[in-house]
Amino acid sequence: MNINRLSNFGFLIGAGLLAGAGCGGDDGADSGELPDASNGNGNGNGNGSIVEVSEDIESDTTWGGDDTYLVTDEIDVEARLTIEPGTLIEFEDSAGLEVDSSGILVAEGESGNPITFVGTEASPGWWNGIFFTAGSNHVDNALDHVYIADAGGDSLRRTSDASVIITSDAQASITNSTIEDGAGYGLFVFYDGELAAFEENELTGHEEAPIRSGTIHLHHFDAASAYTGNGADVVIGGHTGPSVNDQTVEGDDRTWQDLGVPYELRADTRVVDVFLTLEAGTELRFATDTGLRLEDGAGIEARGDGDGEDERVVFTGTESSPGWWDGVQLRDAPQSASIIEHALVEYGGADSLGVAEEANVSVGRDTDLEVRDAVIRESANHGVWVSEDATINEDVCTANEFSGNDGDDCAGET
Repeated sequence: MNINRLSNFGFLIGAGLLAGAGCGGDDGADSGELPDASNGNGNGNGNGSIVEVSEDIESDTTWGGDDTYLVTDEIDVEARLTIEPGTLIEFEDSAGLEVDSSGILVAEGESGNPITFVGTEASPGWWNGIFFTAGSNHVDNALDHVYIADAGGDSLRRTSDASVIITSDAQASITNSTIEDGAGYGLFVFYDGELAAFEENELTGHEEAPIRSGTIHLHHFDAASAYTGNGADVVIGGHTGPSVNDQTVEGDDRTWQDLGVPYELRADTRVVDVFLTLEAGTELRFATDTGLRLEDGAGIEARGDGDGEDERVVFTGTESSPGWWDGVQLRDAPQSASIIEHALVEYGGADSLGVAEEANVSVGRDTDLEVRDAVIRESANHGVWVSEDATINEDVCTANEFSGNDGDDCAGET
């Protein structure tokens, strides 16, 4: 995006202090002498003021018109901040917006007329980003048709660098937006935060991954969004909750879409009383000593469209080593619709945690599952293990392809 940043002109004309609703163009600047403050999309006529924002927002406030807003510090939003379509906001080094428990951020641009958040320098991490803090859970928090760049700078009050952070007991929606060229991650959502909506976004150019999130939020991420061009083109789940060893997916049934990039699961993922559908083409990569555990009424449909790399569902490790991760494990999961078909399961078999025997696919007590037309290979123990109290297709040992498993390809209790 072509941005006419204030730094392009080498000087600042005027410094208005924003404190109140409805800021106009009379904040300490001679508008006739201002350079063009357009955001590069044909917005603004170059006649607005440069409004310096250096104090917290404590009353309902609107940013808009032809003004360019220069944020010089970490600003706490403690009231309702509404930003109009076409508004340009620039941030000095280490500046940012923190939406507090009493604050609301409504940044809703329009197609062809987005709201722009950028640094005064085009450098990843130049400014800190937008941070929805604990308790900022108003349903109106929204980023729609916005452009965010140069963010993700360091802040001692955050657990990780990201351009947009939704922390514990906070919520926001992000739609039709571009978040790019940031330090760290594009978006970071805590396990107990809430992503109210996520649709048709682009996250690219980040030094880490586009997204890091609690696994409970992975169903929000849509195939219509773009996640490539980052340091690591994966969507990271786990390692952000109350315990890094346990990320529980519970509540409504959900679908993890084929995003065109893998999901990388960095903590044990427990699916409890939820039917989890994995779209054809979905790839799950598991960090060491983690696994996918379906329990207490859960079910799974992992059904590929064929055996091609882009057609099947893939369960693999972040390293290509037998026993790198624990495997897919089911116990007390009696949903008869559960199926793994046209899938690849590899490099598991490390630890069953008492659920069953170690295997790439462990089918424990009181579980229904069908497994067919799958490739099950390179386990540190068995390929498939089945409890005597489980129900599985009788041809499981012949309807699948096995290779390289250290234990039996197909094993079970007698």
